[in-house]
Amino acid sequence: MKRGLIVIALLLGLTSCYSHRQFVTYSSDDVVLSDNSFAYQDEIVSVEYILNREDGTFIFAVLNHSNKDIYVDMTKSVFICNNHVYDYGGRYSNNIELDTLLYTRGGKTISDVQVQIATNVGLDKVLIPSGSYRCFEGFKINNGEIIVDGLNRNPKTSKGETAVVTFDYETSPQHLQNRITIIVDNEEHTIDNRLYISSIENIRINVSDMYRYKLCNNETMSTYIYSDPYTECNPTNDRY
Repeated sequence: MKRGLIVIALLLGLTSCYSHRQFVTYSSDDVVLSDNSFAYQDEIVSVEYILNREDGTFIFAVLNHSNKDIYVDMTKSVFICNNHVYDYGGRYSNNIELDTLLYTRGGKTISDVQVQIATNVGLDKVLIPSGSYRCFEGFKINNGEIIVDGLNRNPKTSKGETAVVTFDYETSPQHLQNRITIIVDNEEHTIDNRLYISSIENIRINVSDMYRYKLCNNETMSTYIYSDPYTECNPTNDRY
């Protein structure tokens, strides 16, 4: 069992109020936590995940470390979150640039302009040449603080209170599954990466420095910041 700590929510109160941060631990049997990101590797590809982007979505990169070109079959690749299936097919398309002449009604040329036309036709297969990688935008997996039964939202550390709930695969509030179909020499290989939340902990904490990690030129903080109207000074704003 591979386990990794990912900070997905930071709740900030007013200066005179309490603040708390939520720590979420993801676990997996086939994906390893490395340098604040999860990574999978076999003899053909490596797949690296960043689960904690600020907007709540995830991103992943597929690296081809074989000596052959590979294709990702988008029509046979899906993402599943808590049994909800999201299709990758149709999300990626080619843009065509054309040099176009504009004419007046009299037939005289006005200007020579370049226009970019989105085909709006989803690519069935995406090429990743040998030794290169391609980034893929994932879907939204985090809408903010996770509320579960039995989890103390604002534990008082001065009284020794803790707020942590653990889960196994069956009881976890979130299951993520990323199925990627790779084609090499006309043969299909399916990568099936699965992760789930294995623990959630709320603690009172001062704002600390945020570790930053870059993947696909996308700088990602180790915390997903989530503004919540609730503070202990103004509990009437509690929306839960």
